[in-house]
Formats: sequence, structure tokens, C-alpha cells
Amino acid sequence: MPDVYIPLFPKELQPITQRLNDLLERLEKAFLRERRFTSDVAHELRTPIAELRALAEVGLAINTDQSENLHPYFKDALEIAFQMQNLTNSLLALARADAGNLPVKTEKIDLADLLGEIWQKFNKKAQKRNIAYDLTNPVSRSIVMSDKAMMTAIMTNLISNAVIHGPENSGITMAITKENTDLKLSISNPVDTLQTKDLEYIFQPLWRKDSARTNLSHSGIGLALVKSYCTLLHFPIHGRMPDRRRL
Repeated sequence: MPDVYIPLFPKELQPITQRLNDLLERLEKAFLRERRFTSDVAHELRTPIAELRALAEVGLAINTDQSENLHPYFKDALEIAFQMQNLTNSLLALARADAGNLPVKTEKIDLADLLGEIWQKFNKKAQKRNIAYDLTNPVSRSIVMSDKAMMTAIMTNLISNAVIHGPENSGITMAITKENTDLKLSISNPVDTLQTKDLEYIFQPLWRKDSARTNLSHSGIGLALVKSYCTLLHFPIHGRMPDRRRL
């Protein structure tokens, strides 16, 4: 029996449908090209950055009278190399995450314990800015099955963002609560510069509230990477404006 083709759309709409399909196909190809470009650029930058770092380290290791005059320049070069290396690694991780090329290794994770471990890395920096820390864990068990490396990166970026961009003499509140059968992790801090309209941009790569304050030490990749990792792990993530009053 021959197959019979039955069009899903009226004949008048078929040209429009075809154009929309063509447009979506071109958009998909454009997104793929962009991801490939980001990944390729990151790969290409790794070698010259590694060479710059090696040269700076060699320059700092040379112990001569002449090198003492050049010591500050080698030190600055090494610092820039580290910053560029961090940016390149973040771009590469973001490209891989967006393309779905990162394998997810599931294991048992205690969210409260992991939060405490990560906070210790930022404790001194927070103390210098007089930022307090409060972890509220009303659930008796905060165990999840997920990828520990990605969860560590997610929490590290969120806490780092709060410590660096939160106002001095304030506080960071971290809470693990239960909603139905799911656990909810929230990290909140007061902000002086963001507005509600900025929330749609905060997870975009390289976005900053004030572009004039751009610098390599804060690349603007962190929250974009958080969003991509959460997507890979099937975790919904939302940004909201906190209470304007400082903690």
C-alpha cells in the first residue's frame, strides 16, 4: 500500500512554515558557530599565555643586579598571565558546558558540608571587608546526588560574587531548605548597585553593571558558568533582589 502524504498545515501557510524552519536552522547554526569560536579562541590562547607565564617566572627567578630593576615588571607580567589564564579556562569551560560536552559524574554530596568547606576559602577576604556569614540549615539531611566538581564551581562562584560585590560591613546568608521533596539552596547578600531590571542580564557572559570598571581579575564569566552548570545538572536557578536593608 503506498504511503500517503498529508500536509500538517494548509497550503497557504506552508511557505511561511518553511521560512520559519529555515530561520530556526540558521539561528541554530549561528549559535553553534559562536560556541565553536569561543572554544577555539580559548584553545588558541592557552599556549601564548602559558609561555608568557613561563617567561615571567624565569625572569623572577633570575638573581642579578639588573633583574632587580625589572622585578616589578616581571611580577606584573606574571599576575596578568594568571588573570588571562583564569579567563581562558573559564571561557573554555563555558563553551564546553553550553555545548553539553561536559560529562556529569554523580555522587553523594552533603550541601551543608560543601558550603562550609568553600566558605573557608573566602573567610579571610570576607573579614577584611567586614562581611559576616550565616548558614541556615533547617533540614536534618542535606544530601543530594550530583556532580561534585560542578556543584563546587557553582557554590564557589556564587560565594565569590557575594564577597567581592557585596557592600562592606554587611553579611551573606546561605540557607538550605526543603520544598516538597526537593532541596533549595539560596545565597543572598545586600546590593547597592543592581536594580530589578538587571536580573535578566546577570547570567549573561561578560556582563557588568558598569563597563567602565572592567578588569581581568573579575572576568564576568562566573555567573554565566553557574547558569550553564545548573542547566547541565537540571537545577533551576533564579536571581532576585534582596531586601535593601543591610544584614
